[in-house]
Amino acid sequence: MRITLRRFPWRTSIMWHQWRDRKSGLPQPETKALSGMEQRVQNAVNLTIRDAEREYAHHADPLEAERDKLVKERDKFYLPDYEKLQQKLGRYDVLVYISKPTHLVLLALLTIGEMAFNLVAFNVMREPGLYTVLMALAVAFAIPICAWATGVWVRQWPPPWWKTALKLLVVITALAAVLVGINRVRIAYLQERSPEFVARHPELSTAFFAVNIIILVAAALVTYLAHDPEPGFEDVKRRLDRCQRRLHWIEGRLDQLANQFRIEADMLKEHGWQLMAYYRMLNRRGRQKVPNYFDDPADPNHKPPFVDVDVAQFHTGASGQQGTPSAGGASAGAAAGGGQR
Repeated sequence: MRITLRRFPWRTSIMWHQWRDRKSGLPQPETKALSGMEQRVQNAVNLTIRDAEREYAHHADPLEAERDKLVKERDKFYLPDYEKLQQKLGRYDVLVYISKPTHLVLLALLTIGEMAFNLVAFNVMREPGLYTVLMALAVAFAIPICAWATGVWVRQWPPPWWKTALKLLVVITALAAVLVGINRVRIAYLQERSPEFVARHPELSTAFFAVNIIILVAAALVTYLAHDPEPGFEDVKRRLDRCQRRLHWIEGRLDQLANQFRIEADMLKEHGWQLMAYYRMLNRRGRQKVPNYFDDPADPNHKPPFVDVDVAQFHTGASGQQGTPSAGGASAGAAAGGGQR
């Protein structure tokens, strides 16, 4: 059974073995090798370091594999496409003024507002509540979606130009017809509830139509500002940025794991040397002569070496070169800096 530092009462064992060794005059003064107890400590430290090394590899290997995959995708697909578009357009970055999450949030808010604006008006149909909600929701979704398509077509105007113009004409005409219809339904509802009020304010029809128009224009404008004039440029940039952020996180996580492993290995070595010093302190009691390596710092066995650990064998950086910066901006130097001890 393997004995590690984590699951063995080392001080009790050292007290017993040093007493037995001291009674037998071991280790002998002229010996050049470590005592049996010290060798057991050395082997236990080495085995425990290897356990920690396997635990580190268990967590680091999947991240390394994912990082290598992302680097290949970036270098083979995302980066070449991005650089081609840069050269074609003559500019470094996309012309987007609203981020994708902000764009979606604003469209969602406009949809909710349109639904609330239409929900009461559709009560004029005297349908059950669920049907009324579904009708209002369908219109509330349809208007921002059409506005989204309008904003994209106006922003990018994909060829052929006449087909894009035709699509815009069809969509705008359909939207105008829908808005006029919704406006008439809303006025009918108000006439049913308060005909005198509607008679006193004939401008309500124009006002409601203007409100719907401003929602439509706002949705189209938000979409216009959230897209680049070049089709696909924004998507390529987004995929590249997502890949870079993931690489940056992986490199940071690998650095963290490497630092934890190095610290644990150093602590295990210090623990092993402390146990050896404790053994020698007890063993020299009542003895006239002890081995030279007990007191000679120049002797290799005074502070015997433990197994070498090289964190860089797992964490070599995104470029595959030990100690080079990663693609995501994180540096593998912190992980590779431990080197062999």
